[in-house]
Amino acid sequence: MKFDINYKEIVDSCHKGIEDAQLNYVRVTGGFCLKEAPEYYVTSSIFDTVGNLDNVYAELESRVSTTITNAEARGRGKLKQNIRPEGRCDIVVWHEDTEDEDKYYPTIPIEVKCDPIDMQKSKDDIVRLAGMLQKNSETSSIQACIFTCYLEKATKDELQKRIQQVVNQLVSYIPDQLEITHEIDSRASEIDAGDGDLKAWSSITMLLQLSK
Repeated sequence: MKFDINYKEIVDSCHKGIEDAQLNYVRVTGGFCLKEAPEYYVTSSIFDTVGNLDNVYAELESRVSTTITNAEARGRGKLKQNIRPEGRCDIVVWHEDTEDEDKYYPTIPIEVKCDPIDMQKSKDDIVRLAGMLQKNSETSSIQACIFTCYLEKATKDELQKRIQQVVNQLVSYIPDQLEITHEIDSRASEIDAGDGDLKAWSSITMLLQLSK
């Protein structure tokens, strides 16, 4: 299998999905930011932006075990419990195999969090993504994984501190025994939540790939 993947395009789509969700939620609710929104709302917005890319398909809530099977990474034996095989990926991106025209495979699982307070759930997501990336990587169609989240604070200074804190924690969650590289992109902004009440917010993406 061989894939022509524009990773920057996928990452940009994650940021745009969060931004679109933020702007629309503030507009429709009259001033509430995404911190007050259900997480699936943010996930659906990212799904829409990724799904609108050329030559890309995407699916919501795909079972982890099914994604691994579709990626031809199943192999023998039971799947490790740290990837929570009966759980579901928030989003899975599919690309065409350039060596087998018109055949698509899952290439990038994406996990989404909205202003995470309990970082244990984010840790579980990173461990799952790393495990999926490593699983029979010689034959698997999974080329990368993405963790993306929304953060919000009252001021820019508080937001920057929170961004650094979250980034440091996310990096620490990558299993030491795996040779995985990561790229982190954060994009901070402000939004008027009404009556001049500015809220500082940011989207963060972490792109995980196996070291070459």
